[in-house]
Amino acid sequence: MTKEHIEKLINILGIDPKKGEWLTSAMAKSSFPESFSEGLYKHLADKKLDTYLEELEWLSRHLVSRGILVFLTLLLVPVIGLSLFSIYTGVNYYANLDWSNADVVFYMLLLMNLFIVIGVPTMLAYILNKLFKQRKEFIQRQAIVIKKFNEWLTSLPDHVIDEINQERLEADKTAHFLQ
Repeated sequence: MTKEHIEKLINILGIDPKKGEWLTSAMAKSSFPESFSEGLYKHLADKKLDTYLEELEWLSRHLVSRGILVFLTLLLVPVIGLSLFSIYTGVNYYANLDWSNADVVFYMLLLMNLFIVIGVPTMLAYILNKLFKQRKEFIQRQAIVIKKFNEWLTSLPDHVIDEINQERLEADKTAHFLQ
């Protein structure tokens, strides 16, 4: 096994450079068949490719869509409008009310009304804020994964990429790509 192959394996496995030097010297002393090292390298590259693709798929599946955020934002506007209208009419109603004969039920209804009028828009705004932050975080994470994937992919030799692509095309008989 050549030093170049060992360095490629160390690169794919993401081994610490200090341990990589020891591994390079140890493996250079032993003799692996060339076909075994190429097969191992290709297998490890294929597994790392699967890992990147699975992470990208998971991120895209769990990403909050822009449509949902627009819908919730548009929903927030009338909810806030109704709350402000309810507060305005409630202030006029409660200002003209005779408070001398109010009982516990009246005060409970007043508190419940205030909790609903203030709580619903507040909770909707809070949820919307959390979803916007989550979407931003997922998009940033997706960009980082794509950047790492592209850097890793460009470090692979072309013949390894071609072999992996050919094996994947042969495994997926439903794919119809131009060769």
